[in-house]
Amino acid sequence: MELSVIMPTLANHEFLLDACRQIILHTHADFELIVVYNGKAERIAEVRNKLCGLGDRIIFVSAPEHSGVAKSYNLGFYNSKGQYVAFVHDDLLIQDGLWFDKLRRV
Repeated sequence: MELSVIMPTLANHEFLLDACRQIILHTHADFELIVVYNGKAERIAEVRNKLCGLGDRIIFVSAPEHSGVAKSYNLGFYNSKGQYVAFVHDDLLIQDGLWFDKLRRV
């Protein structure tokens, strides 16, 4: 695995699906997308169901409710398998197909 993209999310907001789709569409590497959910426990199934149709590159990790961004990133990192790791927010829309190539060069 070349790249692990770690995305914490607190809520099932309108940008989450778009952010995940954009990463899947514009990442030209062997990658996994780790979505770490730390929102309300009663919404876990709803968020998981929303993401399951996006393919097998998404790994869903559940964090303790409202455990914070740093803890979510750490939990995602612990579950990652990539040589490189990218930490992104859940409202980020990647529209550049070369984003990872540029990041890797840096």
